[in-house]
Amino acid sequence: MIRQATAADAPMVAEIMNHVIANTTATFTTITKSVNQVATEITSPQPCLVAEIDGTVCGYARYFPFRSGPGYAHVAEYSIALSASTQGRGVGRQLLSQLCDMARADGKTQLIGAVSSDNETALKFHETNGFSQVGRLPDAGLKWDKPLDLIFMQKRL
Repeated sequence: MIRQATAADAPMVAEIMNHVIANTTATFTTITKSVNQVATEITSPQPCLVAEIDGTVCGYARYFPFRSGPGYAHVAEYSIALSASTQGRGVGRQLLSQLCDMARADGKTQLIGAVSSDNETALKFHETNGFSQVGRLPDAGLKWDKPLDLIFMQKRL
Protein backbone atom coordinates (compact mmCIF):
# COMPACT_ATOMS: atom_id res chain seq x y z
CA MET A 1 0.00 0.00 0.00
CA ILE A 2 1.23 3.49 -0.88
CA ARG A 3 0.08 6.40 1.29
CA GLN A 4 1.03 9.86 2.52
CA ALA A 5 3.74 9.77 5.19
CA THR A 6 2.99 10.85 8.75
CA ALA A 7 5.23 11.70 11.70
CA ALA A 8 4.55 8.19 13.04
CA ASP A 9 6.47 6.81 10.02
CA ALA A 10 9.65 8.69 10.94
CA PRO A 11 11.38 5.85 12.85
CA MET A 12 11.08 3.40 9.94
CA VAL A 13 11.91 6.02 7.30
CA ALA A 14 14.95 7.05 9.37
CA GLU A 15 16.05 3.42 9.56
CA ILE A 16 15.82 3.05 5.77
CA MET A 17 17.46 6.42 5.16
CA ASN A 18 20.31 5.79 7.61
CA HIS A 19 20.99 2.35 6.14
CA VAL A 20 21.37 3.98 2.72
CA ILE A 21 23.64 6.70 4.16
CA ALA A 22 25.87 4.22 6.01
CA ASN A 23 26.09 1.48 3.39
CA THR A 24 25.72 2.90 -0.11
CA THR A 25 26.78 5.70 -2.43
CA ALA A 26 23.16 6.48 -3.30
CA THR A 27 23.76 9.65 -1.28
CA PHE A 28 27.12 11.30 -0.80
CA THR A 29 26.43 12.30 2.79
CA THR A 30 27.88 10.30 5.67
CA ILE A 31 25.84 12.06 8.36
CA THR A 32 22.89 10.02 9.59
CA LYS A 33 19.60 11.66 10.52
CA SER A 34 17.69 11.58 13.76
CA VAL A 35 14.08 10.48 13.92
CA ASN A 36 13.12 14.10 14.70
CA GLN A 37 14.95 15.37 11.60
CA VAL A 38 13.22 12.78 9.45
CA ALA A 39 9.83 13.59 10.98
CA THR A 40 10.32 17.23 10.02
CA GLU A 41 11.29 16.29 6.46
CA ILE A 42 8.46 13.86 5.80
CA THR A 43 5.77 16.14 7.24
CA SER A 44 7.00 19.29 5.48
CA PRO A 45 4.83 20.91 2.81
CA GLN A 46 6.63 18.87 0.12
CA PRO A 47 4.86 15.56 -0.47
CA CYS A 48 6.28 12.36 0.96
CA LEU A 49 4.86 8.92 0.31
CA VAL A 50 5.59 5.67 2.10
CA ALA A 51 5.09 2.09 0.97
CA GLU A 52 3.84 -0.50 3.43
CA ILE A 53 3.89 -4.26 3.25
CA ASP A 54 2.01 -6.12 5.97
CA GLY A 55 1.77 -2.90 8.00
CA THR A 56 5.52 -2.19 7.93
CA VAL A 57 6.98 0.83 6.15
CA CYS A 58 9.45 -0.50 3.57
CA GLY A 59 10.15 2.54 1.41
CA TYR A 60 9.59 6.23 0.89
CA ALA A 61 9.66 8.80 -1.89
CA ARG A 62 9.43 12.57 -1.71
CA TYR A 63 9.94 15.54 -3.96
CA PHE A 64 11.18 19.02 -3.17
CA PRO A 65 12.23 22.17 -5.06
CA PHE A 66 15.02 21.59 -7.57
CA ARG A 67 16.32 25.14 -7.16
CA SER A 68 14.96 28.29 -5.54
CA GLY A 69 13.13 31.03 -7.40
CA PRO A 70 10.06 31.21 -9.60
CA GLY A 71 11.94 30.21 -12.75
CA TYR A 72 12.34 26.69 -11.33
CA ALA A 73 8.90 26.33 -9.74
CA HIS A 74 7.80 23.78 -12.35
CA VAL A 75 10.78 21.45 -11.67
CA ALA A 76 11.17 19.16 -8.67
CA GLU A 77 13.99 16.94 -7.50
CA TYR A 78 13.09 13.72 -5.79
CA SER A 79 14.46 11.09 -3.48
CA ILE A 80 13.42 7.45 -3.13
CA ALA A 81 14.72 4.61 -0.98
CA LEU A 82 13.58 1.12 -0.09
CA SER A 83 14.53 -1.36 2.57
CA ALA A 84 17.00 -3.90 1.19
CA SER A 85 14.46 -6.73 1.44
CA THR A 86 11.94 -4.78 -0.66
CA GLN A 87 14.14 -4.00 -3.65
CA GLY A 88 13.29 -5.71 -6.91
CA ARG A 89 9.64 -6.30 -5.99
CA GLY A 90 8.04 -3.39 -7.89
CA VAL A 91 7.52 -1.23 -4.81
CA GLY A 92 9.89 1.49 -6.05
CA ARG A 93 8.07 1.64 -9.37
CA GLN A 94 4.73 2.05 -7.55
CA LEU A 95 6.11 4.77 -5.27
CA LEU A 96 7.62 6.66 -8.20
CA SER A 97 4.47 6.38 -10.29
CA GLN A 98 2.31 7.86 -7.53
CA LEU A 99 4.91 10.53 -6.78
CA CYS A 100 4.91 11.54 -10.47
CA ASP A 101 1.11 11.77 -10.39
CA MET A 102 1.28 14.01 -7.31
CA ALA A 103 3.96 16.22 -8.85
CA ARG A 104 1.96 16.57 -12.06
CA ALA A 105 -1.17 17.51 -10.08
CA ASP A 106 0.97 20.06 -8.22
CA GLY A 107 1.90 21.74 -11.52
CA LYS A 108 5.33 20.19 -11.91
CA THR A 109 6.37 19.42 -15.47
CA GLN A 110 9.74 17.81 -14.79
CA LEU A 111 11.17 15.52 -12.13
CA ILE A 112 14.93 15.27 -11.55
CA GLY A 113 16.81 12.41 -9.95
CA ALA A 114 20.44 12.91 -8.91
CA VAL A 115 22.21 9.54 -9.12
CA SER A 116 25.70 8.39 -8.19
CA SER A 117 27.66 7.17 -11.21
CA ASP A 118 28.45 3.85 -9.54
CA ASN A 119 24.81 3.10 -8.70
CA GLU A 120 23.99 0.96 -11.75
CA THR A 121 20.76 -0.29 -10.19
CA ALA A 122 19.44 3.26 -9.75
CA LEU A 123 20.50 4.29 -13.25
CA LYS A 124 18.65 1.30 -14.73
CA PHE A 125 15.62 2.01 -12.50
CA HIS A 126 15.43 5.56 -13.81
CA GLU A 127 15.79 4.53 -17.45
CA THR A 128 13.13 1.84 -17.04
CA ASN A 129 10.78 4.44 -15.55
CA GLY A 130 11.10 6.96 -18.37
CA PHE A 131 13.99 9.13 -17.18
CA SER A 132 16.79 10.25 -19.50
CA GLN A 133 20.35 11.13 -18.54
CA VAL A 134 20.69 14.88 -19.11
CA GLY A 135 23.87 15.80 -17.28
CA ARG A 136 26.96 14.50 -15.57
CA LEU A 137 29.12 16.35 -13.04
CA PRO A 138 32.50 14.58 -12.90
CA ASP A 139 33.86 14.01 -9.38
CA ALA A 140 31.08 16.13 -7.86
CA GLY A 141 30.72 13.78 -4.91
CA LEU A 142 33.10 12.17 -2.49
CA LYS A 143 32.28 9.25 -0.25
CA TRP A 144 34.68 6.98 1.60
CA ASP A 145 37.55 8.88 -0.07
CA LYS A 146 36.24 7.88 -3.51
CA PRO A 147 35.39 10.59 -6.06
CA LEU A 148 32.02 9.98 -7.71
CA ASP A 149 30.24 11.56 -10.66
CA LEU A 150 26.74 12.91 -10.12
CA ILE A 151 24.34 12.04 -12.93
CA PHE A 152 21.16 14.03 -13.46
CA MET A 153 18.21 11.98 -14.70
CA GLN A 154 15.14 13.87 -15.95
CA LYS A 155 11.56 12.86 -16.64
CA ARG A 156 9.07 15.13 -18.33
CA LEU A 157 5.73 14.67 -16.61
